[in-house]
Amino acid sequence: MRLRRILLFGFFVLLSLGAGLSAGLYWPTPDSTPIENATRPMAVITGVDLVPDREQVQFAARIEKPELFEVHPSTDLMSTGSSRMVVTRAAVAAGDTISSGTFAGEVSGRPIFALSQNVPLHRDLMFGSTGQDVTTLQEELAHLGYYDGEHTGRMASETIRALDLWYRTAGYTLPVFASGQRGLRLAEVIMIPSGTHRVVASAAVGNSLDSETPLLVLAVGEAEITGRLNILQAQRLGVGASVEVFAVGASPAITQIISIGEFSEDSSGLAGHEVRLRVPESWNLEEVGEQVTAREVSQPELVPAVPLIAVREDHEGTFLLLECEPGAVAPRRVNVSILRQVGGHAILAPNQDLPAEPRILVGVASCQ
Repeated sequence: MRLRRILLFGFFVLLSLGAGLSAGLYWPTPDSTPIENATRPMAVITGVDLVPDREQVQFAARIEKPELFEVHPSTDLMSTGSSRMVVTRAAVAAGDTISSGTFAGEVSGRPIFALSQNVPLHRDLMFGSTGQDVTTLQEELAHLGYYDGEHTGRMASETIRALDLWYRTAGYTLPVFASGQRGLRLAEVIMIPSGTHRVVASAAVGNSLDSETPLLVLAVGEAEITGRLNILQAQRLGVGASVEVFAVGASPAITQIISIGEFSEDSSGLAGHEVRLRVPESWNLEEVGEQVTAREVSQPELVPAVPLIAVREDHEGTFLLLECEPGAVAPRRVNVSILRQVGGHAILAPNQDLPAEPRILVGVASCQ
């Protein structure tokens, strides 16, 4: 009985093996071509592109606003028994300019004139006064066109007449001192930095002046845009070159480079050439942001170049592989020379072996 079971089991095993062998012979083997093609590297073709021959110069900058200078008349202008100084006549307003010799307004009924800080005025000057301050005053009056005498350093009649003419052009007369002498009263002069300055704010008629409320606020100097250039950028740009500037709160505008300094380090240790630009006239400094981006206006020339990923190197040098021609065993090699690299491209030297519109292989290096 046991022997019969063993024989039956062996019979079924042989029958199964025979059926499997027959099925294998009847059903064809699957085609492996798609799998082989999927694992074979694909040829990627590129060509020659027109790219800028260099990167356009762009750099970060910031607006440097002018220093503010407050003008406070002397408290000696207060009338006897008065505890305050009051603006009684306005002569300049915000947006106007002021310089040495300008009539700046009237405070407590007396005129206020601007004089350059180069004039070392430190006292009242009257007929007979002498000193270096008198000499400098005579020079300033001559510069303003009121004095044509000698610079003697002595307050004589010619200097008094010049001062009187200066006052009369504004509608006033020279003050008379207790001694009965006429002259220049220190309290009626405000000393300002030399040069011409823009008025930022002006006290209105009726305003009281004190240490917190100036007669005028001046912007000393001009606002500028400053930044730093690296060596290559400084070589490409020059004084007078036009650049386009961008800032928050202002429309893009064209301006010019005022100066490019020597190579140096700033206070933060950043090395480069300091560059200064004019602030565009269309920009309102009260609205525009401080940070600026500047970009050169001139456009780089477009030149032919190939992607860097298509450039190959071996012991023989730098070369490109061209697309395989029909029936070719290997792609055609063309040796090349790279002039420079720009933005992921290689600018090549002229090459007669390179076709006018080459089809360049990327990645694969065979025709199989």
